[in-house]
Amino acid sequence: MKSLSFLLLALLLILFSCSGEQPADQTNIPADLKALNERIAKDSLNAEFYYDRSQYYFKSQDAVNAVMDIRKAIQLDSAKTKYHLAMGDYHFAMNKTGVTIQCLRKAAVLEPSNNEILLKLGELFYIVMKYDSAVFYVNRSLALEETNPKAHFQKGMILKESGDTTNALISFQTAVDQDQNYYDAFIQLGMLHERMGNNISLGYFDNAVRILPNSTEARYFKAMYFQSRGKSKEAGDIYDEILKLDSAHVNSIYNKGFLLLEVEKNAGKALRWFDRAYQLDPHYADAIYMRGLCHEKTGDNQLAAKDYNAALILQPEHPQALEGLKRLKVK
Repeated sequence: MKSLSFLLLALLLILFSCSGEQPADQTNIPADLKALNERIAKDSLNAEFYYDRSQYYFKSQDAVNAVMDIRKAIQLDSAKTKYHLAMGDYHFAMNKTGVTIQCLRKAAVLEPSNNEILLKLGELFYIVMKYDSAVFYVNRSLALEETNPKAHFQKGMILKESGDTTNALISFQTAVDQDQNYYDAFIQLGMLHERMGNNISLGYFDNAVRILPNSTEARYFKAMYFQSRGKSKEAGDIYDEILKLDSAHVNSIYNKGFLLLEVEKNAGKALRWFDRAYQLDPHYADAIYMRGLCHEKTGDNQLAAKDYNAALILQPEHPQALEGLKRLKVK
């Protein structure tokens, strides 16, 4: 779940670049850019004008010119925090995280009590997997504002990734104590407790469904909770709910087939579900393997072998597919 605010910037990849000089012919330039150029021409020492034009370039996916303009803005006025933040954003879009860290640190020096900057630094260090530094900046944020569910959640994610499950649980719990509608924190609590085999995980997934009633993610975790405890009826009902919300939810389709095969021992019906999962996701090695297993159980060894080989193409050394081929040779 590193889908945090920085990941949104990563979508702004460079599609093209051009030189920093403005073309002499202004007739084909968009009106917005032309106006920005004219402002700079009239007052070339105004840092804000270069900042504005850098934002225009960045939104136009021209990070090269964006960087050139924001660099000029900083040369003219290095005391503006937003200029350093913009420089960090532009370099993050170019996957230059080292420069981004330097820019954010400069911003933090200018505004040491700015929680947003501290959390951005924590987030960035989390992304580059420098967890000690990530926790350091989140803790600085929490020292300024203890009631901050976002910061507690972020700390929980860092601790979880670093292997400290106990303290991760504490941070996620604090997040939901401070914000009873914190969907992602409830999901994380449910996942961690489920991993530990704790039945209270269901309550967290129920809360997640309460917050987002149409969430297929939260429902899927609930279904897996029941399935792992042998409650196939409850699990199957939830898969049906999910498929009403999203008829192409591949994992639910696969698990419907799994329950039909393993619990109801109905290979014929199960085969159709595995085939559907594979048609939706042609890279789903387990789905094509399970379709092969259904063929084997219904006596069509030729199709079974074909599916096992297809699974091995998608996932070389697929253990079950290899075992399946061995069984067919014996037969």
